[in-house]
Amino acid sequence: MKIVLRLLKWACFSIIVQLMLLWVLNSVYLPGRGKYVEVTRYADAEDGRREEITLPNNAQNIQISFDGSFAGYVHKGRLNVEGLDKAAEKKAVVLDNISFFRWLYDRNMVIYSSAVEGKDKCDIRVDTYDAVTGVLRSYPLIEGLPAGSRTVNIELSSLTNMVYVEVSINGMEKRIFKYNIIDELELVAREKASTIIKVFRYMDGMVYQSDTGHIGIRHGKDENDREIFFEKKAVLLSVAAGDSIYMGEYDEAGRIAKVYWGTANGYTLEREGEIQLRSPADPSCIYITRDGAIYEIDAQGGIVRNITDNTEQAYKGTLCDIAGKYLAAAEGNLLRIYALYI
Repeated sequence: MKIVLRLLKWACFSIIVQLMLLWVLNSVYLPGRGKYVEVTRYADAEDGRREEITLPNNAQNIQISFDGSFAGYVHKGRLNVEGLDKAAEKKAVVLDNISFFRWLYDRNMVIYSSAVEGKDKCDIRVDTYDAVTGVLRSYPLIEGLPAGSRTVNIELSSLTNMVYVEVSINGMEKRIFKYNIIDELELVAREKASTIIKVFRYMDGMVYQSDTGHIGIRHGKDENDREIFFEKKAVLLSVAAGDSIYMGEYDEAGRIAKVYWGTANGYTLEREGEIQLRSPADPSCIYITRDGAIYEIDAQGGIVRNITDNTEQAYKGTLCDIAGKYLAAAEGNLLRIYALYI
């Protein structure tokens, strides 16, 4: 009986210690990593979101959040976030000298980067900004890079919380850094500047394609890459829909004639599906959403076409972004938001 009571006491003590650690993590560590950006609060409008907003002259890198609630753009080196509720505008200038930003795929949060130039070196900052709560969080600096280094892409896995940062070194080389769940930083790869890199969403790893067409997969801390072989020449398009790898198969003229997808199994891709394009297209004209919807963009005609069922959505101006079920296009200083019901 004494042994049972002793075991119960130790079990209770262990549970109490774990709860205290979780409380410290949630109440002290995580809030301490960030700070609040002052943002004016507005009530949600009953009649929904605005369908258009006015942009300042020379606004660049215009993007919308996954559910169409916010628009983000860079103006004079500053990241601006604007709410799309009809009730009123919501703006927040987050940081100067922005070199890259993107909205996360599943929440109203931007992850962005800026360069801190020194005399003969450069440090890279990576931060996130929650457009709903106004919380700004910072990751540890990527220090000691050659002068002129710039972030060209950031991928964050919403399930594993791993963050992959692609840094261009003088346009000749890419260095791939990774932050793990406790913000530890490591250099995971060095590749040529032309290498295409996509990050898995549900597991720690990435798939990449070199300028020679070589396609490889790297998982977690495993330093041995697994190469995937294909019968015909193809280009890596995306990783989406349960970590399926999406490829575009080239025709003899070097354009994409078919899109197929599947999961990696050893040195082959187990195909899960494929679709023939109505007419061959350039890789830049194919857009794949995170849930696996495939769109073809006709920039000259101002049309986005769902390849699966051939339904179309027209837009005016220059296409800026597709996110979830929303499309953003700019005509002059006017940014229009379209709902994609296709």
